[in-house]
Amino acid sequence: MTSLTDTPSGTGPRLTPGTVGVFVLICLTWGLSWTAVKAGIATIPPFLFAATRFLVAGLVLLALARATEGRVAWPTAAERPRLLVSAALMTAGNAGPMFWGLQFVPTALAGVVNLALIPVGIYVFALLHRAERFSARHATALALGVVGLVLLFSPDAAGADPGQAFGLMMIVVGTLSYAWGAILCRPLVARHGPIGMSGWICLVGGAVLLPLSAATEPWNAAVFAGFLDPAAFAGWAFMTILSSVVAFTLYLRLQRDWGPARAGLYAFVSPIVAVVAGVGLAGETLSPAAWAGMGVLGLAAWLALRPQAS
Repeated sequence: MTSLTDTPSGTGPRLTPGTVGVFVLICLTWGLSWTAVKAGIATIPPFLFAATRFLVAGLVLLALARATEGRVAWPTAAERPRLLVSAALMTAGNAGPMFWGLQFVPTALAGVVNLALIPVGIYVFALLHRAERFSARHATALALGVVGLVLLFSPDAAGADPGQAFGLMMIVVGTLSYAWGAILCRPLVARHGPIGMSGWICLVGGAVLLPLSAATEPWNAAVFAGFLDPAAFAGWAFMTILSSVVAFTLYLRLQRDWGPARAGLYAFVSPIVAVVAGVGLAGETLSPAAWAGMGVLGLAAWLALRPQAS
């Protein structure tokens, strides 16, 4: 539910009412995404919800890339295997497990785990692919991430319900899948641009998810009528247009104006929005152990995102 890649930081941070407003809109959109998904999958099967959302978002993003950049580069034969694997990891491997897990996990908890774990996961896979250098600060972030997850999976946090524990595991699996795909697709961004690359990732990922939905979920008139449910359609439209297209495009602009480190602060504000929406609006409850685990994950994300000292 977040951006795909980092972009150059530009000439330096520019704090203006406009950029601050963009930042607030991004935080609100990605923080409320969990509530939107929860509303959608209450009526629409999770894989079908994700597949249709990504297909439409991919077409819109590619059209936007063509409008802003004048053309859309077709993936070459050499690029297609990497594109397919990246798209499968970032969409099917990401949204599939997370949307399924969200049926059993409070939106507040799911939002914090996903948003805080993404920068830590991206660093892990960047390290494995030798795209980052190991540092003591990042080692501390990884250690804190493990501690946070242990707290969240403790009996005091997960409770006696095995469904919630397994659902939370699916949130973690989906998040790490996204992080791995984000590292794999980086070499393709230079040729396709961030918006074009995101369009191809969404389009290919939606094409992977659609047959998965057909094979594992019922397809009948009653299922497709679920899109006509006002709450479900609102959740689908929110994720398709606001989360995938609008917020992502604005995030690229913010990276240009503020740089990746400051723009990445959404990882701390959006979880607060998710918690407020889940606990304050949806009446969800979280145990003290869950609050502690989320706090430790937030600290791990801060360390992973903090700029390296010069």
